[in-house]
Parts: sequence; structure tokens; C-alpha cells
Amino acid sequence: MRIAVVGGGGFVGRHLSLALLKRSHEVLVYDNLSARAGAGDQTWLEPFQFAHADVLDRPRLRSEFLSFRPELIYHLAALHYIPYCDQHPEETLQVNVAGTLNLMLACERLPQLRGIVFASSVAVYPPTDGYHSETGPAQPSDIYGLSKLLGEQIVNLYARKCGVSHIAARLANIYGPDETNSHVIPAIVDQLLAGADILHLGRTDPCRDFLYVEDLAEGLAAAIPFLLRDEIHETVNFGPGQEWPVQEAINILCQLSGRDVRCVTDQDRVRPVERMHLRARVEHAREWMGWTPRHDLRAGLEKTFAWERTNHAPLLATAEKA
Repeated sequence: MRIAVVGGGGFVGRHLSLALLKRSHEVLVYDNLSARAGAGDQTWLEPFQFAHADVLDRPRLRSEFLSFRPELIYHLAALHYIPYCDQHPEETLQVNVAGTLNLMLACERLPQLRGIVFASSVAVYPPTDGYHSETGPAQPSDIYGLSKLLGEQIVNLYARKCGVSHIAARLANIYGPDETNSHVIPAIVDQLLAGADILHLGRTDPCRDFLYVEDLAEGLAAAIPFLLRDEIHETVNFGPGQEWPVQEAINILCQLSGRDVRCVTDQDRVRPVERMHLRARVEHAREWMGWTPRHDLRAGLEKTFAWERTNHAPLLATAEKA
């Protein structure tokens, strides 16, 4: 199949694009590579059709879609590093909301298009200590979560208007090799590999549902048969189905590094509104799609740390957007 991955040069996008390629799909990677500025070698893009362009450039989106004629589109382009989003709300809404509208308008009158997957987030859920299901309330507590909820509504509206299937994929806290933003796990790895004796982090007591990126890529790819059936409009949580304290990730990574370090709280990394728990029910993904993650936290961190030890590059602290 011909599949366009908008934001395919970013962290999740790269892993997804490679997973689709392994399944013998023809893949268009559409990305401005802002998340990989200064990353150097881009030879990994050679097997793909590549458009070096921005999601805010609607004429270019339309032109690439008309030329490539995608049957499916994955929309992953976004700003999603929450501290940056909090500091730049206008840019966040411009990229995440206006960019999503651009994409959906560029999808109109594409007769070959069958379905769209929109990368949303569990950040659309309200801060509670319970588990969140897809049928529960959506009440974001930050500008990033709001931008994703608005994006879901735009995709839902225009997918129905265009008569194509769509899935709003609400992603848990994704981690793994080749991360491009300074989220908590890559920040820990970055400092450990730099030889730090003290880790400068935000709060370490919250619990998160960490999901290994290769498991997510497999889950997103597993959605393809369902998008090709009769027109569907679904919301699906993608997560591990359990949570771990951030401190547990620190302990595992310190063990893997063979170093004993201490943590201090960096106030610049403390969120104005902190969730002590953020965990999503994943029965729908398991029962409807037959998808279950294969890696627990230790297994995923072992793979991540081994890869980063060999291939590590300094993190960007800002954005991943096409």
C-alpha cells in the first residue's frame, strides 16, 4: 500500500516508517526534520520517498498527496515536549491544531484515500488517580493536551466529511532508541552517558505508563486492516496497561550504566500542573486489534540504553514537528 507518514522524520515517525517498510509498504516520509536539526547522517531516509516540508505548508501537503496518492495517512507531526508547549502556547496551537487542519483540508478529494491515523495523547484526559478509558471524559490540563483534543475533533469532522476511516490513537508516554526531545527517560540517559554524578530532573515521584516505541510502531501498523474495512471512526488508547514510578526508570538506568548517582530537582523541568498518575486502559486495543506490547519497562530500557550507548547524540529540548 501507499502510506504517507506526516512527521515521519521524528522519534515515533521514524520507527513507524521503518515498521511499515518492513511490511513492504511504499512510504512517503513528510517532515521538515526540525527534530533532527544538526543530526547529520540522514541515510536512513534513502528507502523512502521523502518530502522535506512543513505541515503548515498546505499547498505543499496537497501537492505531495496528489503526487504520491496515499491510501493511508499517519499524522504524527506535532510539538509535544510539554515544557516547550507551555512556554509557547501560540506556536503549539499553530502547529498542532492549524497544522492538523491543513492536513485534513489537503486530504479532500483524494479518491484513493481509505483512512487516517491521528497521533493524539493520553494528555487529553483529566488529572485523576484512576485509569482512563476511551469512553471517559476528556479534560486536558495543559496546552498540549488541549491541542491534541482539538486535533482529534478536526480529524473526526473531516474524515467523516471525506468518507474515510480514522483512528484517534491516544499515545501513552513513549520512550526508546533515538529519541529527539528531552523527555524524562532520554534526559536520564543523556546525563548518565555524559558522566554526570548528579541527575537534574523534574519530579521523580509521579507514575507513568511508559510504552516502548517499537511496540507502539507495531500497534499503529496493526491498525491497517481495520482502516480498510467498512468506514470506521475509533478512539484507541496505546499504552502498556500498567504504570511505573519515574524513580523506577531512574533505578533501572543507573543499574544498566553501572553508576550510582543522586537526583536533584530542576525547577525548570517541574510542570505547573503535575499528574501523580497517568494511566490508560488498553482493553480496546487488545480486544479489537489484538495488539499487546511485548516489552516491560526493564526490557525496553535495556534496549534503549544499549542503543544509546553506541549511537548517542545530544538531545534537542524543543520540538518534533513536520
